[in-house]
Amino acid sequence: MWPHKGGKTFADAVSNTPITPPFFLTSIALVVGYWIAEACIDSLLIDDVSFVTQLFPVDRHELLSRTLVCASLVALSVYARRNWRRTRSILMQKLDSERLLELRQSKSLSGYIVVCAWCKKIRNRDGAWLAPHEFLAAHSEAKFTHSICAECEEKYTPQ
Repeated sequence: MWPHKGGKTFADAVSNTPITPPFFLTSIALVVGYWIAEACIDSLLIDDVSFVTQLFPVDRHELLSRTLVCASLVALSVYARRNWRRTRSILMQKLDSERLLELRQSKSLSGYIVVCAWCKKIRNRDGAWLAPHEFLAAHSEAKFTHSICAECEEKYTPQ
């Protein structure tokens, strides 16, 4: 599941997306577009009124209705941005926990471990024979240091 070989993962796609889409700028563009479109349609339907008069209406009811529609579009944009951020945050937390769980599972040993009967080296998945400490370091989070046991100390060090 994580990471896939030879292709992008879902987490890569999510992490490469822009952090904040321009919701507010888009809503402002929609508001301006709506205002101009409304003025164009009104000036085309009503012959005796010019486009400029419709773009900046004198009638307070018309002005109030257009302002309410524009404010609604901006409020919807702010809500969408907040909701998008919350969803992205939850998704990233989930992906991080999945990545951590998979990392922990990949560093645990299970199944059969093939050990040479004579030299005690361990065969890995690629078929290479490794010393026990090399194999364990590659397949676990254990760290190694060296010391001498009591039997070897008596056997190999002079009195």
